[in-house]
Amino acid sequence: MLRAIDHVQIAIPPGGEERARPFYGDLLGLTEVP
Repeated sequence: MLRAIDHVQIAIPPGGEERARPFYGDLLGLTEVP
């Protein structure tokens, strides 16, 4: 059983960060780490 995720790396096309943030942050509840 999966209990935690330590690291996720996601490939996003150049310039797509601003469109991806609401999906991953707001909808999925993931926290962005700089």
